[in-house]
Amino acid sequence: MSEYMNQGGIESSRKASFKFFLLDDDKPRSNKVNSYVRALDLICEMIKRQPVRFNQIQDLWSITSTEQLEPLHQFLIQESRNESSIWMFEDLPASYLRDGFCSAAIKQYHKFLIEKSFEDRLVSAYIEKKELDSSELALLESDYTLPRYLIDAGQFPIGTETLQLVKQRTNQSVFRNILRKNYRNCCCITGLNISAVNRASHIIGWAKDPAKRLDPRNGLYLSATYDAAFDKHLISLDDDYRVILSAELKEFNTQDSFKKHFLSIEGMRIFVPKMMPPDKDYLAVHRKLGSFK
Repeated sequence: MSEYMNQGGIESSRKASFKFFLLDDDKPRSNKVNSYVRALDLICEMIKRQPVRFNQIQDLWSITSTEQLEPLHQFLIQESRNESSIWMFEDLPASYLRDGFCSAAIKQYHKFLIEKSFEDRLVSAYIEKKELDSSELALLESDYTLPRYLIDAGQFPIGTETLQLVKQRTNQSVFRNILRKNYRNCCCITGLNISAVNRASHIIGWAKDPAKRLDPRNGLYLSATYDAAFDKHLISLDDDYRVILSAELKEFNTQDSFKKHFLSIEGMRIFVPKMMPPDKDYLAVHRKLGSFK
């Protein structure tokens, strides 16, 4: 676990990990990251000066329970509308509380802690055991729930199907984060480290085998072009983790774009993480679905 946590310095602290979470392309863009982190720092200072009923979470960056985060979120919304709030201090910027950055930051931080807890338990389970069966995976998934206030009612009307969809998206986000960290936030073929254009690719498709969909060994971290090619079985990997091209893809061998983007990587060994490398049995299944010699 420690090697996974420290790879590339991504998990050097909870604050750094939260910043990494916010940079996910399904979450607020990078111009909000520093504002959200600053907002959480300000909340810590506000609680320190006027604890109200939140003294136990004075240091938000080290809390072990999320129980008080929803009441804190509600209190922040209430105080943002109160011009004489006890959390307005002359030496602290009032705009963070007044304009909703504090409440928005707590909401994102709560989501982060829920996903992070599930992610850590999932990684521990897969490190301990090579493979989890459906019942073991279901037990892990049952241990976490997303409070309803964290669900965007405008995007997802509350209901059983909605909660299942939210959990599915959370699972996909967790899988993506595990791969990003394991592959040091770089495409394993190109080394590209721009998170917005990299994808968490499943070797055996998400819908094909539910028991394998969250297995980190069932994934590759690929930039968008290679993710699409891998998903369509136009490229794959051999047992030595070298890129192979399908016969279908090689039909484009006269085109300069093929030579530049595909012929140039044929036979190249990808970056292989030390922990939870791609499973060779899964790769064999992937190759069978394409025209590989």
